[in-house]
Amino acid sequence: MDCKKLVKKNGKAFAKKGGKMNKTIKAYIYRGEKYYIGECAEISVVTQGKTVDETIVNLKEAVNLHLEGENLEELGLSPQPNLLIIMEEEVSVA
Repeated sequence: MDCKKLVKKNGKAFAKKGGKMNKTIKAYIYRGEKYYIGECAEISVVTQGKTVDETIVNLKEAVNLHLEGENLEELGLSPQPNLLIIMEEEVSVA
């Protein structure tokens, strides 16, 4: 989706009519001090877990709860968006 086609309403970003529907919600997982953190780029969802697997489960649940009852078209999302999860991990260089 072209970011220029977004308008803000009550603190949320909405796609203008005629804007391209986004089929994918991008989420990033990275290691915090004690837990893994999962954070979505397009919507206001942040969660955590003790393991990567737990973080993914929590992320899916949080996204579903966040989108429940929302008009996905107004958010610029297709009716059944996918969740693309990208993980950041430090590399040990010897």
